[in-house]
Amino acid sequence: MTWNYSKLVRASVCLSVVFAALGCSTKSGDDDSGQGGQKETGGSTSTGGSSSGKGGSTGDTGGSTGDTGGTSDTGGSGGADGGTTGNTGGTSGTGGSSGKGGSGGSSGTSSSDGICAATCAKSCGSDGDCDTSQGELCCDLGDSGSICTAATACPRFCADDSKCDGTRGEICAPVDLSYPNECTTPAAALNSCDADSDCTSGEICCGIYNQNVCLPPSECPATCKTSTDCNTGSGEICCTTVKSVEPNLSADGLCLNPTYSACPRTCAKSTDCQTASGEICCDGICSTSCPKSCKTSADCTSNSARICCTSATVHAPKPTHFFSTGPTCTGSQIYNCAELAGSSLCSQISGCSSGTATGTCYSTPYPCSYYDGIESSCISHTGCTYDTTTDFCSGSPPACATNTTSTTCYDDDGCEWSSSSTMCTGTPTPCSQVPPSKCSQNTGCALSSSPSGF
Repeated sequence: MTWNYSKLVRASVCLSVVFAALGCSTKSGDDDSGQGGQKETGGSTSTGGSSSGKGGSTGDTGGSTGDTGGTSDTGGSGGADGGTTGNTGGTSGTGGSSGKGGSGGSSGTSSSDGICAATCAKSCGSDGDCDTSQGELCCDLGDSGSICTAATACPRFCADDSKCDGTRGEICAPVDLSYPNECTTPAAALNSCDADSDCTSGEICCGIYNQNVCLPPSECPATCKTSTDCNTGSGEICCTTVKSVEPNLSADGLCLNPTYSACPRTCAKSTDCQTASGEICCDGICSTSCPKSCKTSADCTSNSARICCTSATVHAPKPTHFFSTGPTCTGSQIYNCAELAGSSLCSQISGCSSGTATGTCYSTPYPCSYYDGIESSCISHTGCTYDTTTDFCSGSPPACATNTTSTTCYDDDGCEWSSSSTMCTGTPTPCSQVPPSKCSQNTGCALSSSPSGF
């Protein structure tokens, strides 16, 4: 709930004036309204003690309200004590509203904790709270609140394309599963899908989240219930705690290789974690680091994080966590298979196959007439007949290709024999689809991986 502070102050003043005019005394609670503490009348209020009425009303919900400070002409320490006691009673936020000096000013404890940080974006209610001369505006982050930030860095949430700049190619689309749609370019959008054909080359339709989105295969692990569903030979396990770091998952378990994508370990206390490795229990997950919660900057003792930040940036949803299946093969194949005929590279390139071609008889045999007057040569040449009367050699020799051995091939003058040769056939597999274990064998491909943690 967002309180309008100026309205609360005016309401407190008006109530004090009304009670004074009626000659009534303000009580900290009516008939047993304190829940576990004593109920005191708080003395009579004069028109100068605008704070005591508010301080008393807080006591209704929170334990012992204490004295509102006697007469409020001076407003003095009584007002402060009233606020402090309200805090002790239990509803500390409103209990401190009596403030000091009877002005009804300072508020109580913040309704939500912050975290210690090195910097903190300024909370705002309008652009007037920000440094517009430096290009800042009050950026609405939805339920989390608003902060001052550079106008160019502020997302423009939308329901349809009408809110976007179509002249710049903008569309209304999701860029993250944790946030509403915003105006963005198609290249930056997270594309929804029903099948792989809806995605661009190199992506698949991934169904592990609460909506199907196009992702690289390396960012869409297989779902599982037990580790027998996973490729344990490559180091995969079935991680069933993934929803603790990504609530938008529809799958209860994912096959992950802990070497490349950590499987979160849930915990109730730090002793549940590997403390010898520097782990602590942070928000129910074992981690080697954890932001310190705070109420004021006095709670922040680290020199690298001295500010207690309670702005919207602290309470905004975390970006979607995308998991990795491990190292991926990237790049482009350099050779086609045919170029590798006779090369040992053929058997290493994914998609290519080496083989041996048998020898062949080729070229054109001499015509029978070539042997006119040469009886012995004519009759030894397949398909030719010699006429001893005319000494002509006639007939039609068969094509060289009909010879299946080098011996018969060479017997036919004019024919040539080609020895056996090594051939390379097929089509190289794109690097993105090459298994990581074979990536380095493919010229032009290389492994690329960044282990993901939490």
